[in-house]
Amino acid sequence: MPSRARANTAYILTYTNRRFYPLDANQCDVCITDIAHALAYSCRFNGHVSQFYSVAQHSVLASYLCVEDPRWALMHDAAEAYLPDIARPIKQHINGFDAIELRLLRVIAAAFSLSPPPYSESVSRVDDRLLATEMRDLMHGPVDISFEPFSWRIVPWSPEVSEREFLERYSYLFG
Repeated sequence: MPSRARANTAYILTYTNRRFYPLDANQCDVCITDIAHALAYSCRFNGHVSQFYSVAQHSVLASYLCVEDPRWALMHDAAEAYLPDIARPIKQHINGFDAIELRLLRVIAAAFSLSPPPYSESVSRVDDRLLATEMRDLMHGPVDISFEPFSWRIVPWSPEVSEREFLERYSYLFG
């Protein structure tokens, strides 16, 4: 039963059948199963890739690559489990969206005992290089890449594998 304060607030129904209030989230609302599932079924680049490649796989790879802060690297896109993923060039023109996303990331950080956002520069560096690698490996034709991609190639996982790998990595990093 939603609290009286939330009775008129819009919510989404999550994979685990919970009401989640993206604009009024609490730590107790955050569920790792919902995050893993939603990110596993969310395609990077708004689906404009040569084959399906999930945000969950992106996050797992980031967590392995960011040795300084692997926990935040795994969770850096966790807000996308509850909010739409908006491409960087568009997001900068939507007034207030960054604040909503940051507020939700703060709730997620508190739920998993992470330092408050913004996350570390090491996570941002890995995220940028991983973006370049993804663009090189998953886009049709040549792309303008601003960062040096990693030398290895991305092989996309299915949503089911992405979800399992995300949860296994979470279990390893968070205990």
